[in-house]
Amino acid sequence: MKIKNSNIVCILALLLLVACGAEDNLLESLLLPGEDAAGLERPEVVFVGPATGSTGVTLNTNIIITYSKAMDPILTQSALQLQAGGGATSAEPFWLSDRSVQYTVSPSLSAAKRYSITIVSSLARDTDGNYLAINYLSHFYTLGAGTAPQVTSANPGLESAIQFGWGLNQDPVINFSVPMDPQATGDAVTVSGGPARFIRQWSNNNTTLTLNMQDPLQANVTYTLKVASGAKSADGISITSPKTYLFHTGTDTVQPALNSVTSGTFVWPALVAYPTLNTITGVSKNSAFLFDFSEAMDPSSTIEAISFDPPIGGQFSWLTPTQLQFQPTNPLVTGATYRMAIESSATDAQGLTLPNRYLTDFTVDDPLDSVPITLVEVRGYTPGPDTADGSFGTAGTITGTP
Repeated sequence: MKIKNSNIVCILALLLLVACGAEDNLLESLLLPGEDAAGLERPEVVFVGPATGSTGVTLNTNIIITYSKAMDPILTQSALQLQAGGGATSAEPFWLSDRSVQYTVSPSLSAAKRYSITIVSSLARDTDGNYLAINYLSHFYTLGAGTAPQVTSANPGLESAIQFGWGLNQDPVINFSVPMDPQATGDAVTVSGGPARFIRQWSNNNTTLTLNMQDPLQANVTYTLKVASGAKSADGISITSPKTYLFHTGTDTVQPALNSVTSGTFVWPALVAYPTLNTITGVSKNSAFLFDFSEAMDPSSTIEAISFDPPIGGQFSWLTPTQLQFQPTNPLVTGATYRMAIESSATDAQGLTLPNRYLTDFTVDDPLDSVPITLVEVRGYTPGPDTADGSFGTAGTITGTP
């Protein structure tokens, strides 16, 4: 058998490579990406920064990946894949050592994003030719992303009712679930309803805010304490559940009540508080409305709390400190239905609000003066042929239709 010279040359070259100790390089050259050179240890990711699950990462932070072995810089630096839901992901690599590579995102990390890191195993190769066994996964949250802060407790602490008996020198206190941004959160916390001058004081860990009153609050006033959506955690995350608390200064703890509503001479049945929609019929088109309260009311807030839809032109007037009358300018529309709202913003002379709001649909259909006249029947006699006055004629009936 004849052996071609070219085959002999190839065999001799292979033997020469083995003899020179180049078998590892030869084996590596025959490997596909993701395969390992025989007998060599795979590299691992031993450090990632920012750490997995980190929150509040500042936007100028670099990403650092450290491997357990010296890595092939050209191939491995392309192993990083970033995802940020529309945020910046272009990253420039810089090798800090043969094991650690730093990535700088351009122009910077994006705010309020979840960054997902993937180290692609088929691109992360050490200098011995070994690849990562599997893709390495990590994630972190930049400033403005992550868990939203919450108000865990407050004093005053009633959201659906008024806290009575608040001291004129008593300090409101708000507790948060996480450390807060003192400036942003302080600006988002307000007190309204009356004069209130205070200094905002934070606990050492910025989770408790005390409003230290510098002057006594005004007596017999309902104040509103608000925590608006501008309140932010130290990580820059906005609060998702703004809060509103009501508290009343002074000794009067009895809220006013709506005793009755009268239209003309018709005293309405007792109204049920919202969300029930009351329905009233039999209202006269010529009615004036009388609102009777259990206590002397604040004139302006009470008038502003009453409205009609569609609007009714007219004039409010106080008959007594507890009785308010509304006189329409023109008669109401016959057969029409109006909606009357009495809001809980109506306050008494001591600053206490109504405990409820009321919605009522009333129909203008008083049968005496507010419905069309309908001819029901006309009775008479038809003169007979032998009578001139019809007294003995045939009875007849005319019946009207609605």
